[in-house]
Amino acid sequence: HTPTHPGDYVDKGPEARDVLLFVKALTTLFPGRVHALLGNHELNLLNDRSRVSGLAKGAEGYRYLELAWGAAHPAQYLRWLPAAERESPDAKVALEALLAALSDVYAASKHSAVMMAAPDPSSEGEGEGQRSARSILSWIPDRGVREVAARELRKWQRAYLAGVATGSELGEWLEQRPLTVVLASTLFVHGGVPLQLAGKG
Repeated sequence: HTPTHPGDYVDKGPEARDVLLFVKALTTLFPGRVHALLGNHELNLLNDRSRVSGLAKGAEGYRYLELAWGAAHPAQYLRWLPAAERESPDAKVALEALLAALSDVYAASKHSAVMMAAPDPSSEGEGEGQRSARSILSWIPDRGVREVAARELRKWQRAYLAGVATGSELGEWLEQRPLTVVLASTLFVHGGVPLQLAGKG
């Protein structure tokens, strides 16, 4: 038996870091026996390392990790911090507020228009109001809580990206993941193969 994991280890809940570490450990303990492919979520995470926040002044794109519908659980970022920081009063306040805001966003069917990101405080000026309106923070009514959540969210997402940075243990492991593997004449690939390619040599 050759277990093959098809990818998408992140963006599926708060335990993404533990899932990555677990699958990495399997490929290390059983090289050539356990295969772990790269999914589109991991590919976007690697690309996010060089992307600018979609709420930055003058930004023309966005980071995939900021999409409310792409990475729906803010604790996914929080788990990359040291345990003491994860349990801080500010972290608990921020997480509760962000989860409540996210619930409201989905209830209003606004998840495709809201970004799980905090506007860069240094990017004030033209377009600031529009950028703030697109942030999940605009769904947190209490100003004080909103400021705590903004500060914490920035810190969590920095830790998330640092955890998969080039040269890091998990970053290097992800960079080495294949997109496909052939086992017993069967092609394994995340998301499948387009029908028009099926049957071609």
